[in-house]
Amino acid sequence: MKLWLKLTCITLACTLVALSVCLGVFSVWQNDRIIDTAEEQAHASLRLFCSNLESLNNATPGSSVSDLTGRSIVQYYFATYAHLLGNGAYFSLVQDGEYLYNTCPLDPKALVDVPEAKETVSATIEADAYYFLIAQPVHILSQEYVAYLTMDVSSAYAQVRDTNIVSVVMLLISALIVVCATVPAVRHALKPLGNLRKTAESIAEGEYHLRARVESKDEVASLAVSFNGMAAAVERHIDELTEESERRRLLLGALAHELKTPMTAIIGFADSMLKMPLTEDQKQHSLQQILSAGQRTERMTQKLMTLLSLDQGDRLERVSFSLLAFSEELSRLYPANVHFSAIGELYGDRDLLFSLTQNLINNALNASATRVEVSMTPEMIRVTDDGRGIPPEHIARLTEPFYRVDKARSRKHGGAGLGLALCHTIAEAHGGRLVIESVVGSGTTMTVTIGNADAQ
Repeated sequence: MKLWLKLTCITLACTLVALSVCLGVFSVWQNDRIIDTAEEQAHASLRLFCSNLESLNNATPGSSVSDLTGRSIVQYYFATYAHLLGNGAYFSLVQDGEYLYNTCPLDPKALVDVPEAKETVSATIEADAYYFLIAQPVHILSQEYVAYLTMDVSSAYAQVRDTNIVSVVMLLISALIVVCATVPAVRHALKPLGNLRKTAESIAEGEYHLRARVESKDEVASLAVSFNGMAAAVERHIDELTEESERRRLLLGALAHELKTPMTAIIGFADSMLKMPLTEDQKQHSLQQILSAGQRTERMTQKLMTLLSLDQGDRLERVSFSLLAFSEELSRLYPANVHFSAIGELYGDRDLLFSLTQNLINNALNASATRVEVSMTPEMIRVTDDGRGIPPEHIARLTEPFYRVDKARSRKHGGAGLGLALCHTIAEAHGGRLVIESVVGSGTTMTVTIGNADAQ
């Protein structure tokens, strides 16, 4: 069941229950009031009638008339008063179980018994119509009588029936009004949810830039705000995944392309050794070429794995280490034209920073530098050379994987264009960045800043 229909049904049910209770209470109160009014009128009429009859006791002493004469007088006055006060009511007079006067179409004394206590009794009788009967004992001229009043109260019951019908009709009209008013109101109130659903479907189909409209300040608007926040987070995540996937695709594609050359060399020289008669020197040369190609392949794969592990957010193993000992370890790997200066301690991943410094020095040496200066402080690592320099148009792209300024020279020195990309990634992982400054023909300075905000 749709939400708008469910809310409409709930609203209608609650409204009908509330109206039914209210109208029911009102109808019962109104019906009792109508019946009580009719019965009270009947009681008042009979009391007035009996009061007039009892006035004969004052006008004619009972001891001065015989029973027969007194009965005749009472009967005469009763008939006179009954004719005058009738007006829709029937009066009956009974003595000793016999009617002295009766104009009622019913048999009042058979329908209402007067108890021995001589109390006033009443009853409602349903025959061809509704009748209200009252019996009241009366003492006149030393004799006992019972006066009956029979009043047709059909109009009162008809009024009760009309009240009930009006209540039911009002209930149905109210239900119709509630339905007519609630359906558009609920659908309008839930319209933002429909827009939210359409937006969610569009986002599911790939339109990640879409957002739900916030048109109010209610709970639906709060939901839309939360939904927009979620959609923005999903879009960022998708963009990151898309960018990462594309970068990895290009990276692996470039790696496959770069591996093709050394693998071709390995296969070619190995095939020559197997199929061609080679001299010992030629075999040594072929083995040397195979070894060189294999080593270059190993270097490329190791650098690629380091790049991928850093991109995946691998946690750095940061420690504080002496830059002096660090520089002495590096100096044993390079010739005398590489000079080191170091002071203080550096906080970071020692292995990654060692690889970073090696790559910077190797790049400097590959640039035909005659002198390389390596200076290290707790805030930065800087490598300066006096090599051939880098044209300005290439500097911005040097940190792209597999990008090389001089491809022929890079291949000759075993470069794959991954070194500076690795340096750039390691610098960012340490909260710093790689800055390249170069002048063609004069040399290059590469500076890696180290963020020590997390130093302990």
